[in-house]
This record gives sequence, structure tokens and C-alpha cells, in this order.
Amino acid sequence: MESHTYAQRLTAAQGIELDWRQSGPLPSEPDHRVQEIISLMRVLKEAINNLARHADARKASVHITFRPQALRIVIQDDGRGIDPANSRPGSRGLLNMQRRIEELGGKLKRGDRRGTIYCLKIPLPLQRCAKHPNTDDT
Repeated sequence: MESHTYAQRLTAAQGIELDWRQSGPLPSEPDHRVQEIISLMRVLKEAINNLARHADARKASVHITFRPQALRIVIQDDGRGIDPANSRPGSRGLLNMQRRIEELGGKLKRGDRRGTIYCLKIPLPLQRCAKHPNTDDT
């Protein structure tokens, strides 16, 4: 299922108004690195899951910008933000997001003012992921 459709269904089920925008030209040469694309999709899925389950948000936005040398994704909501004191023991979602982005050569920044903001910047073309066990830990 494509990420946009997944995000729409999940946020709609929680009563969250979603603004999804995509801009910039798609890379002219398709990147066929399946593992890297799967890692990127898992990061998006985890961020959307966190938003729908924990943010208590009414509005959210996902803005994806393709630039010649980088992919930028900004995910923002108007919810309560992330309180580390309330995180579940053993929860690894944010750590997994960080690891996956770093494996792609990118950076993940997170802010918690008036909701939560994730800003991901990943160089293009996608770098090969470091070898790690095939686990679906999202």
C-alpha cells in the first residue's frame, strides 16, 4: 500500500485532518534498491503510527520535497508532543527511525513545540543500508 493512502486511512480513522503535499521533480533515474526503499517506507509508517496513536492531534501534515541531491520529509502535528517520561518501556520506534535514517546517510531531527515535528533529510540517490537482520520492528 502506498504511503499516502496508508497515512490517509490511519489518520482518518483517528479523526485527524491530514495535509499531504509532494513537490519537486521525482528523480529521473529510478532507484531500485529495494532494501533502502523499504527502510524509508518503514520510517514513514512509524512516524504516521506515532502521530495517530500518541499525538492526540486534530491536524497533521506530511510534506515531501524532492531536490536533485536530497529528499526532505517534514511530518508535523498539532498534538501534545512527545513526553519521554510517558514512553513505554521497551519501545524502540524512535530509535529504529533514527537508525534507519542514519543507514541511508540521512539525518532525523525531532521537535516538540506545539505538537511534534519530524524532519528527515536523506541524500539522493539512496545509499546502501548497512547489513542488519531482517526484522520488522516497526
